[in-house]
Amino acid sequence: MALALTTQAPTRVACSARPQHTTRASTGRVAAAAKPSRAARLSLQRNTFSELASGAAARRSSGVCHAAGDDGSETPDGNVSMITSADEWRDALSNAGDKLIVLDISTKTCGPCKMIYPHFVKMSQEDGNKDIVFLKIFGEVSQETRDLMKEWGVRSVPQFHFWKNGERVDQMTGSKPDALKAKIAEVAAVAA
Repeated sequence: MALALTTQAPTRVACSARPQHTTRASTGRVAAAAKPSRAARLSLQRNTFSELASGAAARRSSGVCHAAGDDGSETPDGNVSMITSADEWRDALSNAGDKLIVLDISTKTCGPCKMIYPHFVKMSQEDGNKDIVFLKIFGEVSQETRDLMKEWGVRSVPQFHFWKNGERVDQMTGSKPDALKAKIAEVAAVAA
């Protein structure tokens, strides 16, 4: 069963409402450009969020989850599959067989979750991780996902659960990419 991806991961937004510094030719001093009014800043924010929302809607309808790369460019979701229901979770768990599963548990409003996701995607694409199943679940998407988070005892996010042969073998909380990479390697070595 193919898992459809229905969400958007982090996107970087540059705010042009910040004052720009210029150098005066006659004095050589640095002067700040005039600060935009509150109404102008709010208008810019509304326009930016509207553009993001329309772009997010287009990406959601395409069925692909996107993340911003380090250079600001969008990268596809790699080998990460989105879980949106308890049935999809059970299917993914049974389809994985004896492969290690790394499950990224997060919420759509979690800043650290958005920051680590591009690293999670990169880890899913590494050659050494080809035998590992990478999954992501947003806990607040539906009552089913909230029930799964409750069943697993998730009290903070981002949280990563490691599953092997239908059983949780380890877990980690935090958004440090190096720590996650080390934990994946550790659990993969023990679970092998």
